[in-house]
Amino acid sequence: IDIQRKAHEAGLIDNYNAFILGGSGTGKSFFTNFFVRSCYDAGETVFIIDVGDSYEGLCSVIHEESGGRDGIYHTWDMNNPLSFDAFLDFEQWTDLSGTLRQDSDGLNFLLSFLQTLWSPQGGWSADSANILKQMIRDFRVSWNKDRRPVFDDLRSYLIDSIMPRMEAEEGYMCGEIRITSTRFDISGLVLAMGDYSSGGAFGFLLNDPEPKDLFSSRFTVFEVEKLASVNDSKFYSLCILCIMNSFNAKMRNTPGMKVMVIEEAWKAIANETMSGYLAGLWKTARKFQTSAVVVTQQISDIMSSSVVRDTILQNSSVRILLDQSNNRNSFSQLQELLGLTDHQKDIILSMNRSRRRGLQYREVFIALGDKKYGVYATEVSPQEAIAYESNKEKKRPFLELSSQVGAIEAIRRLAGGE
Repeated sequence: IDIQRKAHEAGLIDNYNAFILGGSGTGKSFFTNFFVRSCYDAGETVFIIDVGDSYEGLCSVIHEESGGRDGIYHTWDMNNPLSFDAFLDFEQWTDLSGTLRQDSDGLNFLLSFLQTLWSPQGGWSADSANILKQMIRDFRVSWNKDRRPVFDDLRSYLIDSIMPRMEAEEGYMCGEIRITSTRFDISGLVLAMGDYSSGGAFGFLLNDPEPKDLFSSRFTVFEVEKLASVNDSKFYSLCILCIMNSFNAKMRNTPGMKVMVIEEAWKAIANETMSGYLAGLWKTARKFQTSAVVVTQQISDIMSSSVVRDTILQNSSVRILLDQSNNRNSFSQLQELLGLTDHQKDIILSMNRSRRRGLQYREVFIALGDKKYGVYATEVSPQEAIAYESNKEKKRPFLELSSQVGAIEAIRRLAGGE
């Protein structure tokens, strides 16, 4: 079954985005490993944000098969920090008249970043958001150096140019409106930005003038569990946003089909200040032949997040559900949310209840828009099953042996090869 090009050509879906729901132990990670491996084998570019090393085995196999070209596995710690460009497509942020272009992904990323990093008293309003946009616009128009700016440059501009005017009696002119520091807390914003300046705790994130290309491979995994351990409530969310923004730029400049999979890390960015950026990414993915895929395991996550309901679900033509027997009592809520028919509900709740003996497969429900759906069996070879294993204890022998003899040889031995 082709849930991308063929489904689109047949008029079954109007975008390639997918939503995968499966509780712990239902084979969710196993299915997603199988899916992304199939995409990679078909020549597509695959990018994954993972929490919990679910793709470590597959990534090591692809890395070895490709001679190190693909299967790049990024993990993060303070001794090996990642850095990103906060000013992607900076030259296109304004039109010829100097007006901000509201459709610029790079601009919308920076606005989302700043609005997540700091919030004025009482939260962001349309008024305060417009003032922030005006300051970014003025920075863009004033920039005349022969290099792309870094985060330090923006902060310095706010300190040297905007802050004195806001604190002066005549104020800072936002269009025809005079803005003073009593109306916009410029010092609060600048103070919050200090953590991400060169002298701050996270100055490495956005101040590298030539950040490394993290997406040069056709199969790239970011394992971000360690990010959550940093003692800062916003750092994790901001890093996930930076990773997605870098992929967004790669998406627009890479030919062919692309797949972006976000595992449970989506929770870090499912907030009001990032919803606009996410909506733009999900809506434009189709134009750039990209499947944006969210993977989650809790129905409550869907119910409680307006970002998932209104942005991700509404812009995902492909719905994939693993075994839902544990959600039998609450499935009516999901049925209403996904617009499932009673027949679809019945076959979803019947999955894996009458599997044929002797065959190692799991069943999965796939709906392509509202026109085609069915339950399919996912069965792989014993060798693939070893690579796709996500349980930390069960995959430990493979990882330990891989470190000694390589991934492919480890799989051969563990699968019974001589």
